[in-house]
Amino acid sequence: MESSPDVILCRSPLEDISQYQQAVERWHRNPHYVNRRISTSVPLFTAKVQHPERSHDLLGLIIKCEMTSDMEITCVIDSLKQNGMVIKNENSSEDDTNYLNLEIRKLLPRYNKVFKEMLQITISDSIPSEYIFIGLPYGKGVISSPLAPVYPFSIQFVNEEMLLVIFGINAVNDKAAIWLKECLFPKLQRWSEENPNQSSPGIESLSLIYADQYSVLYQNLKEKYGQKFVEIWPERTDPQKFVYEDVAIATYLLLLWEAQRSQQNRPNWKQSFVDMGCGNGLLVYILNSEGHPGLGVDVRKRGIWDLYPSSTQLKVQTFVPSNCNTFPEADWIIGNHSDELTPWIPVIASKSSYKCSFFLLPCCAYVFSGRKYQRQDSSRSQYSEYLDYIKTICEKCGFITKFDRLKIPSTKRICLVGSERNYLENNFKDKQREIIEFIQTCSEVPEESSKISSESTHSSIDSCSSEMWTSHFIAREAKEEVRNCTKIKEGISNKIIDIVVQMLLAENNLIPVKGEDGKEKMWNAGCCVKLGDVAASLPKKLLLELKKECGGLQTLLRNNHEIFSVISGSVKLSRPTTVEEKVSRFKNNKRKVEIKLKQKPCWFFNFHPDGCPLNTEECSFCH
Repeated sequence: MESSPDVILCRSPLEDISQYQQAVERWHRNPHYVNRRISTSVPLFTAKVQHPERSHDLLGLIIKCEMTSDMEITCVIDSLKQNGMVIKNENSSEDDTNYLNLEIRKLLPRYNKVFKEMLQITISDSIPSEYIFIGLPYGKGVISSPLAPVYPFSIQFVNEEMLLVIFGINAVNDKAAIWLKECLFPKLQRWSEENPNQSSPGIESLSLIYADQYSVLYQNLKEKYGQKFVEIWPERTDPQKFVYEDVAIATYLLLLWEAQRSQQNRPNWKQSFVDMGCGNGLLVYILNSEGHPGLGVDVRKRGIWDLYPSSTQLKVQTFVPSNCNTFPEADWIIGNHSDELTPWIPVIASKSSYKCSFFLLPCCAYVFSGRKYQRQDSSRSQYSEYLDYIKTICEKCGFITKFDRLKIPSTKRICLVGSERNYLENNFKDKQREIIEFIQTCSEVPEESSKISSESTHSSIDSCSSEMWTSHFIAREAKEEVRNCTKIKEGISNKIIDIVVQMLLAENNLIPVKGEDGKEKMWNAGCCVKLGDVAASLPKKLLLELKKECGGLQTLLRNNHEIFSVISGSVKLSRPTTVEEKVSRFKNNKRKVEIKLKQKPCWFFNFHPDGCPLNTEECSFCH
C-alpha cells in the first residue's frame, strides 16, 4: 500500500490537552458509545514499542505488514516483530518517552449474523497528543461492511486544536470517513467540553465480567426470550426497551454468578435470589428458566404475571423495614430500578445473612424515608451524587462495593455489586446494631412526615411483629394513582387546548390542500411555539390544576396527539392521520393492536377555522 497525503477532515479549538485525552480515551475504551454496530471491545495486547528508525514508522510498518483476515493476535504481533518492531523489556530502565504505546483490542459486533469481529490497533504517545487507529478484519470469512474503518486515521492535539486526520486521500469520500467526520468527531467535541464532575463516574462497561462471554450469551438469551416476549407483551410500557433491558441484566447476572462459582470452586451451585420491586417479573422468569431458584416481590401484580408458568414465583407484598423482610436462605438480593427500595437493598442483604450478596441498579433517587433524594452539591449531577450516597450506605452495611456499567437501553446504567464483606463473620451481630443506628440517624424526618409514614404502613406493621428498623418509611400504595393528565377535568382540558390553538393560529402559515370538491384551497397550518411561552400565557388557575398532574402541560398536549405535535420543547399543530397511514402502521405493528378507523370525531373538521386538511375519504377520523 503506497502512502498518500494526510487529510485533515475536522478541527476544533481546545484549550487543554487533558480535555482531548479524556474524550479520546473514553471512546477508545468504549467504542460502542458511538458505533452502534459494536457490542463491546476487549483488550488483547498492550506494550511499549518502537521502530529502529523512527517511532512513527510504526504506522507504515503496520500498513505494509501482509495481514490477512484470518490472522490470530499472535500472528499480528509476530508479523510486526519480523518487520522491525521492538517491544520494551519490562525490566528496562530506559525512558518511556523513547517508546510509543501499542494496544490491540478486539471489537465484538452487536449483531453476530450481520457483522464479524475486528481487531483495532492503536498507537499513541506516552503522554498522548496523538492517537492512531488502524482497523483489521478478524476471523475467517468475507465481510462486505466492517465494524469500523479499515484504514488508518488519527486524532491529534496540535496548537490548541483537536484534529481528525485521515491517512489516504482516496478514502476521504468513503462512508466510514463520513461517519468519522459526522458522528465520531462531534461526539468527541461534546465529551471534551464536559465538566468531569457533571458526568457519571468514569467506569468502563462490563468491568466485572468478560465482555466477549457477555456478547455471546446476550445473543443467545435474546433469541431465546427476546422476540417471544416482545410479541406477547401486554403491558403499556415499550417492549423493545423493557424486554431487552431485562435480557441484558439477566445476561450480566448469570455471568457474574458464574464467576462467583468459579472463584469459590462450586461448579454445581445455582445461586438463589430475591428480586425486590420486581415489576413485570421478566427478570425473575429468565433467571428461573436458566436454573436459578428465586422469588420476585412487588407491591402490586402486573398483567404479564399471568403469562408466566407456575414455576416463576412472584409475590405481592408491601415492604416494611423490619426483620420480617429478610431472606436468610437467599444468596443474592436484587434491586433493579427498585425506586424507594433502592437504599434498602444493601440493608436487606446485610441483615439476611453474612454470605448474602446484592446487585443494585439505581434509577430514581430515594432516601430511607421513601422520599426523593435532594442534591447537596450543585456542581455535580444528582445521579453521580446519588451513586456516592448509595455506596456510602453499602459500605456502612459492611460491603466491599464495586461499580460497573451495564449495556442496557437506559441512561441509568451504573450498578453496584456487593459480594464480599469488610468485616469478619464473628462480628456479624455487632454490625447489625451499627446498621440500625445508622438507618435511624439517616431517616429522621419532620413529625408531620412521620404521621404519614405510620398511617401508610400501619396495616403491614400489624402483620409483622418483628422489630422495626425505622418508623419513618413511606410505603408505596398498592394501587397506583393515575396522574398522567388523563383524569383532568374536561372543561379545564378544553380551555387549555383552545388557548394553545389560538396561539398557534395567530400567525398565518397557509399551505395548499385539496378540499372535499377536489379543488385546491389554502389551509392555515399555524406556527411553532415554545412550551415555555405557552405556559407563560396560561392563567394561574389552569396552571395550578396542571401541576397536580404528573407531566403537566407537555403531557396534556402529547395526550392530544391528534391535534398537537410536541418536538424538542416546542408545540405545533399536527396533521390528521390518513386511512392509508393508519393501515400501514397496523401492518408494521408486531403487537397487532386493534386498528380503529373513523370512530373518533375529527377535531380539525369540527373546530379548525379552515376545517380538516384531508377530505372525508382520506381522513382516518370521522367527519
